Amino acid sequence: MDEDFLAPSSPVVRSADVAIAQIETPYTDRGEVSVLDVAARAADPDELAAFADAGFNVATLAGNHVFDQGHPGIRDTLDALHRCGIVTTGSGMSITEARRPALIERKGVRFGIVAYNTVGPRESWAGADKPGAAYVRVLTHYELDVAVPGGRPKTYTFCDPEDLEAMAGQLDDIRADCDVVVACFHKGTIGAPAVPLFYERQVTHCAIDAGADVVFSHHAHMLGPIEIYRSKPIFHGLGNYVTATRLFSHGGVGGDDHIRFIERVTREYGVELDPSMPSYPFDRRSRNALIAKCTVQGGEVEAGFVPCYIDEQARPVPTGRSELGERVVEFVAGLNSTAGFPAQFTWRGDEIVLA
Repeated sequence: MDEDFLAPSSPVVRSADVAIAQIETPYTDRGEVSVLDVAARAADPDELAAFADAGFNVATLAGNHVFDQGHPGIRDTLDALHRCGIVTTGSGMSITEARRPALIERKGVRFGIVAYNTVGPRESWAGADKPGAAYVRVLTHYELDVAVPGGRPKTYTFCDPEDLEAMAGQLDDIRADCDVVVACFHKGTIGAPAVPLFYERQVTHCAIDAGADVVFSHHAHMLGPIEIYRSKPIFHGLGNYVTATRLFSHGGVGGDDHIRFIERVTREYGVELDPSMPSYPFDRRSRNALIAKCTVQGGEVEAGFVPCYIDEQARPVPTGRSELGERVVEFVAGLNSTAGFPAQFTWRGDEIVLA
């Protein structure tokens, strides 16, 4: 990861006691493609030092691409992060290791962070002796409510009850030993902003009910609404941060299979690409970005965010309280309105506080 991508936002990250980043793809120089889906290319493990230099001290690794480069991809990514002093969770060389929380203490406050994947190929899941991600299985059911051949079915999604129970038990255990508990989920649907599916509400509410103080989510490459549930914040989609890639671009390194993949995603999900940014093959609206910021004191959580915008170099840049910043906040407020999540967005300096 080129540290230039992180430079504009690193002062915000460094100001946090605990700063969490989701590492989306494997970093290895000896990986091999290990999934049937379109695989993420391996990146140089030495590039992960840029995250530590930018101020991140926790990395979550539960995601659909974590096993794309097989055993070496996970081993080398973990080793590189640990060499940088970054603690990890959500992935490991076994399911036991993948479920192990990241534990970190700052100013006498003990933090416990866990991460689970809910999307992507089964190959990404960890097993008793297989590297991969911690996961919560999601069941999908299609019901043709109107008896019209070829009609569009209604989609129902549910979390596996056993996985929910196991996750809740883990969070309850962490709650007993930590002052602040954070749950992170790789979830959602690629493409345009949408109301969270039933399983997304189910798994995030379960996490809060089991003791999490805050929930962060990612995967859709688009911001999602922010829900306040039992006075605790749920960020249903953190969108993009540093996601520069030419993998899916015409003339890029991905090849024809990757080009066909991004063209299919563009068509099926209504993604509007910006041809002027070949290193950023994502929906134009995904340039609205944020850095989630939560303050926990006396058991109370104050949720907010730093508005950002992805610039022409594919860098997340804090906007401050500017015309551009107001547009980013308006975008998030619109997502909340569509999802039916009441929230008041108030400026405090260059940041937003939710009420």
